[in-house]
Amino acid sequence: MYQIAICDGETAELDRLECMLRSGHSPLAESAFLLKRFMDTGDLLRKAETEHYQPDVLLMDISMSGESGIEMVRKLRGMGSCER
Repeated sequence: MYQIAICDGETAELDRLECMLRSGHSPLAESAFLLKRFMDTGDLLRKAETEHYQPDVLLMDISMSGESGIEMVRKLRGMGSCER
């Protein structure tokens, strides 16, 4: 089972990505996956730090308010979250 994280400051974008992933047009729709949504990078970082959350796939907006998506990925990689 795949764990997928989507992180975007816009609810409409989170909804659109979730709909796309769950639609029949996505190859992932045929297999089971757990999807977690994050409205900001801080929530994702806290989950990674406190619960050792390591998604298999991370879809993140690059230009988020506060910390950018690129900065967040660097932090996650530094924690070992992006290494398998």
